[in-house]
Amino acid sequence: MELEAARRKFNEAQRLYADGQFGAALTLLDELDRRFPASQNIMFARAHCLAHLFRTVEAVKLCDRILARHNFPPAKALKMLLIKHDGIPPGP
Repeated sequence: MELEAARRKFNEAQRLYADGQFGAALTLLDELDRRFPASQNIMFARAHCLAHLFRTVEAVKLCDRILARHNFPPAKALKMLLIKHDGIPPGP
């Protein structure tokens, strides 16, 4: 996948997420994650989608993966929010 195609796919995933289509967004992000497995932006977007799909354990584990690879405070904040609110995702 070329970089421009990946960028378009990521933008489409963001649009789907904003429209509340979390499963469709996650499908695109999963494709991107296979191609760019260490991308902080892709992993964090996936964690948000997982949270909104009430796949909390996966979202928290993904936040842990992000934190192990990157110094990315928003991943810690999302993880703590999910834990504090018993897996209820943040607003869109």
